[in-house]
Formats: sequence, structure tokens, C-alpha cells
Amino acid sequence: MEFPGVPIEEFTPVIAGVGTGAALFVGPTEKGPLPGRSNYLLPVTSLAAFHARYGASPELFGGAATVPNDVALAAQLFFANGGERLFVARVRARGIAPGVRAYRTALKATIEVDETLVIAAPGSSRGPHATAIQALLASHVAASPTPHMALLDPPPSLDVAAVRAWRSHFAERRAALYYPWLVVQHPVSGADVVVPPSGAVAGVIAATDRTQGPEKAPTGSVSGVLRAERDVTNAEQQLLNPEGINALRTLPGRGVSVWGARTTSNDPEWRYVSIVRYLGWLQQSIAVWLRQLVFEANTPATWARVVSSCGAFLQGEWTRGALMGTTPRDAWFVRCDQSTMSQDDIDNGRLICLVGVAPLRPAEFIIFRIGVSLAATA
Repeated sequence: MEFPGVPIEEFTPVIAGVGTGAALFVGPTEKGPLPGRSNYLLPVTSLAAFHARYGASPELFGGAATVPNDVALAAQLFFANGGERLFVARVRARGIAPGVRAYRTALKATIEVDETLVIAAPGSSRGPHATAIQALLASHVAASPTPHMALLDPPPSLDVAAVRAWRSHFAERRAALYYPWLVVQHPVSGADVVVPPSGAVAGVIAATDRTQGPEKAPTGSVSGVLRAERDVTNAEQQLLNPEGINALRTLPGRGVSVWGARTTSNDPEWRYVSIVRYLGWLQQSIAVWLRQLVFEANTPATWARVVSSCGAFLQGEWTRGALMGTTPRDAWFVRCDQSTMSQDDIDNGRLICLVGVAPLRPAEFIIFRIGVSLAATA
């Protein structure tokens, strides 16, 4: 059955969009709970709350050496640029540069978060494990049942040729790479400090989601920074953008701005951050709603309920301008019937629906399958 654009007149449960715009930073902090604690992954909603829970020191100490507390500085930029909800997965750091194993342990907790997070590891690309930890982020979001997106930080002080070479390690549609690093003022000494871009970008994404929606490209001016570590010229931008390297540029009248919104995928279908994040948000919103049907029988009545509710949700997205098409039929469809499920699926309570949407770009429908296990039909 397929009912694009049919008005929903009978009562059906409303699908509410899941939370979006929240960020998760993984890395060492001055203090805070470590993996395995019951209160390990709780959101903070202000920089003051972050400082109370994870510490306010701008440095981390290891023996006689100190390094910038990149997670704390990233949190400062996140909230300065419009972020409102931040999760922190603290990494156990017995030295200055925790390795891949410590980051992998910290990341496991993120699978339980239903929100569509952007995930970054601020500061991890300073050390010897830069490529491996960023690759871990990319593989983690690729395997996650929740459609998170990784914000990848290259190592600092790379020129254009070096960052292009470094980008070749990644080809994940749920990951986006931003370059170059940013310069901020040390909150105590007032000296210039170079920090990774992911904290500021996560804040820009959160602000874009809140004011325009996850279907919009997250670009715009960056607050709380002095300048970019290096200026990206127009000629360099023309090299970086097609390769999925999103530049932070200093532009007249704009200051430092996020000036790119591409993923690291080599597949043109998944080239844009906004497409990947919006479709992930749609899919997660429907998946969370489907859970309430887990004890329903896998019958035509349940299928019609799914089509009706999903249709109402997508109709609303089209009405607010988040989908292309001059009519609903051009913008979306939902199918849930014997064409999407085998008899074995039906007998064993596997409900599967097919959803197609036309996102805001010249393209055909992008289709995804989504399902839930129900009570088996007698």
C-alpha cells in the first residue's frame, strides 16, 4: 500500500522528531566520571555546567609537561557558537596522549544515545595516534545503529597538500573533515592557543539545526576565535571542496566562517553533510516511533497504521519545505505491505517498511528500509 499525500483523518500516534544538534566530545578531561560509572554519559547544557563536572583548567598535566585541555576549549567554542547539549565521554589518560584502546572504550557508551549526535575527539589529532583515532571515530559512526556523524580533525599545521593527503585515509559518509585549526585566546594567560576546529563546528551545526533544521547545510560565522591557523585562498578552496575537505575561511565582513559542508564519502549520493544528517534524523525518528508497536500483531491493520503515521510525519516535513517536490507524491512515499515483507517476515513478526524521500537537492528518491520485531502472527 502506498498513500503519498493522502490526508490523515483518523487518529494515529504522532511521530515526533528525535533530538538533534547535540554533540559528544570524547577525550581526556581534568576530572569527571570514567567509563563504567552509572553517571558516565550525562549531558551538560552550559559551559559553567561543563566546568563543574569536568574541570575548568585550560591545560592537562602529565609529569613535567602540559598540553592544552582541548576538550574544555572545544566545549567553550561549542557553547559560544550556539550549542546547548553536550555529552562528554571522558577518556582515561595515564599519559599525555591516550591511545586507540582508551578512545574505543569511551565510545562504547554512545551507542545507547537515541539522539543524532555529532561526535568529535578534540585534541586527539595532536598526538602520535592522530590518524588511528580519527579512523576509529569514522568506523564507530559507520557501525552505530543510531545515525551519528563524526567531525574529523586533521593534525595541526598542515598545508593544503598535506591535508589533502591525510584526507585520503577516509571515505565514510557519516564523517566530515574540517580544516584548518583555529586560534583562540588562552583563558588565563591571554596567549594565542591553536585548537582543533571540531568544537566550533559542532556549535555551528547545533545552531543551524535549531534555527533552520537538520536539512540545512551547517555553515556560517564562527564566534570566540581570533583567526584561522592559516588563511585558505580561493584557489585552495577550489582544490579542497571537491575532495570533501571543508574549509574554515576568513572572509571580509564575516570573520572566520565554516565554508564547506561535504562528507568524506566518495559516493556522490552521500556527498553532502545536510543530506546524510537529515536522512539519518528521519530514519531515527521513525525507528524510535516504531518501538511502541513492538507488541502489535504483524497484520494489515498494523501496516496501515505505520503508513498513516509515517505519511503524516513526511507530509509535515514537505509542508515546512524540508523536502523537494511540487506535490507530496514528488516528495515522499511509504510502503508497508507484502511487497516489503516476505511471508517468513510476517510469520516471525518482522515488520519492514520502505520509505523514500526527495531531499533538498536535484536527485531521485533516496530510499531506506526500516523495521521492528513485532508479535508473531498466529
